[in-house]
Amino acid sequence: MSQRRGLLKLSAVAGLVSGSLAGPWAHASEPLAADHPAFEPAAINAMYYDSAERQLTASGELIPTLPGSFSIRGGGGSGHSGMAIIEDRVNLAPAPYSAPYLWQLPDPDTLVASSANAAGSLLYGGSGSFGVLETQSLGLHESPGKSVRLQGNEDKGWGAEGRGLIDADDYKVLLQASHRRQQPWQEPRSAEQGQDDSQTKVLFKIAANSLPGARSRQHTEFKYQYSQQRQFLPGMGLTAADWQLNPELVYGAATQDRLKSRSHRYQLSHRVEPTAGSRVFTELYYHSHHSSQLQMSFANGAFIQGDVLEQLAALDADAIGAVSLVDFRRDDDFEAMGIQTQAITQYGRHKVSYSARWHRDKAELAPGLGTWLWQGGLLSDTAQSLSVRIDDKASVWSSAVTAELNWSAVTLELGVGYEDVSLERSSETVPLSAADFSESEWLPTAKLSWRGEALSLFISAGRAWAAASPGNQGQRSQQAWQYELGGRFESGRLKSALSLYQRDFDNLHFDCTENSFCDPALRLNQYNLGEVDVKGAELALDYSLDSGTVNWPMGLKYHYTQAKAQHSGCLMLSGPCLMADKQLPWLPEHTLSLHVGLEWDGFKARALGIYRSEVASLTPQVTAKDSMQLDLLLSYDFNSKHQLYFRAEDLLDDAGPLREDDTGLLASVGRRLQLGYRMKF
Repeated sequence: MSQRRGLLKLSAVAGLVSGSLAGPWAHASEPLAADHPAFEPAAINAMYYDSAERQLTASGELIPTLPGSFSIRGGGGSGHSGMAIIEDRVNLAPAPYSAPYLWQLPDPDTLVASSANAAGSLLYGGSGSFGVLETQSLGLHESPGKSVRLQGNEDKGWGAEGRGLIDADDYKVLLQASHRRQQPWQEPRSAEQGQDDSQTKVLFKIAANSLPGARSRQHTEFKYQYSQQRQFLPGMGLTAADWQLNPELVYGAATQDRLKSRSHRYQLSHRVEPTAGSRVFTELYYHSHHSSQLQMSFANGAFIQGDVLEQLAALDADAIGAVSLVDFRRDDDFEAMGIQTQAITQYGRHKVSYSARWHRDKAELAPGLGTWLWQGGLLSDTAQSLSVRIDDKASVWSSAVTAELNWSAVTLELGVGYEDVSLERSSETVPLSAADFSESEWLPTAKLSWRGEALSLFISAGRAWAAASPGNQGQRSQQAWQYELGGRFESGRLKSALSLYQRDFDNLHFDCTENSFCDPALRLNQYNLGEVDVKGAELALDYSLDSGTVNWPMGLKYHYTQAKAQHSGCLMLSGPCLMADKQLPWLPEHTLSLHVGLEWDGFKARALGIYRSEVASLTPQVTAKDSMQLDLLLSYDFNSKHQLYFRAEDLLDDAGPLREDDTGLLASVGRRLQLGYRMKF
């Protein structure tokens, strides 16, 4: 995904959607329980961000790493093996086992609450054992109501969103749709501007409670989500001279670089309370995702970098001469389906949970090469010279048992999970090392907590494991022991939490994606980094100053991460390269998010700053400097139905490149101003 190679760029309308997670119309799941050091879940899009990634990294729940990626305690950063982004109890990834490099975040327009569990969750097996971000979509509880929202910015971008609700006695129906268009932020010098970026999203829900006379309380909900996106995504950067001329320039040779995607997601959720003190949750789901991408990668037979990039820059400036180009393209289909169930039973002060899950996903990959002629500033395709077909499949069975034992102020949580994964890779069009193997693992966990009036302490340990993908070199799983010690203190309006953790990876996965600066031909593989030691600390502070008429909410989240490989070497000629006892080259050591707000009558103001320290070199030519982002939101409620808001992103407008390497300099997002209007009726 691109956001000028920064945070995810989903330009258009977004807004704060409120609503409690409690009530008879709540989604069929447990209320989101915040783990240390997070606080209670809330309506999280308080900055009206267009991007869920930007909002979640701003709130400190995800750590920004490589452009367009994130981490949870050393996991992720490049590929997200063992990390799960959950919405309404179901993984959002289109194929988390056969394609762990492909992840999706929730729609910010319908995102109402989130809670990060950095230690993972046995409910989602190995796919979530290295970290889980649980989110809640807009529900039918408490009648979210009807609304219309419009937004525009100075770059001719605009968005529109509408929401309707049918509130009958025995059922409820919700329909929300949005469309966004945005002018690509980069400007070709010697070619016509391509089509606008665009995105369309639809959410449909219908739910019903128990029928009259039912023996047990029940709640059933069906959800359908549709998403379509088209995005201009240039792969090559600029020379130093052209960067000084115009950082937002793009060479005409890259004007056909595109990313297109389309998703359909279906989910049927059911909750029943068969007896007092017991609940059973069941989800049946199906997800299909299509993605196509074209990225110009070779010029006159050589990879576009160094002298080749200089040659393209010279031809672009003069709009004369000719060069033969070759693109790397993908036309992939992903599919996931499954059923999962969880039973929770209360025995006095103690609680026991049983869960089981069957999941199957597949990735039908069609990488290829296409040839182009760039002459006189015009780009024309000549032929598609190569296209292959690779099929990856995964079948998963997992189960878990957890027990929560409470004695006065002491709680002991014990759990054990088991997962069995069968993986397969095949191809009828190209010779390759076919894969057909199975992996399984037991996942024990334990946590001991003590709670006082203001202070609480905990210590935990557990085993985390994620199966290899079908393209893994060596068919090695990712596994680690993880330990955590932390506490929380609350006094009046002050909330604070501190957590110290350690992860000892026996093996860490690396997925070669477009954000990994790898040779495009190597993006079908998953690599093994071997032993990696991760240590870190997380600090969260939250305080609200209320003078009666004016409220000043403020808070910060700080992450320190030390992640060191135990050996040196490069996975391939073009990188990435690791140095023993040095920081992993995609994880910042320090990240900090800080927010300060003001609420007075119908007026609200909120400022938010995000800092990320410099990350080490991924290859000998790559640097990613430290970055500071400052955003501002102003909103005014004229009454209960009408609201006007203004958002400024990246007020500092840092002129430095987001990334600088042998493939050129790439610009950061830069300052963007948004004006929006919301009406409820």
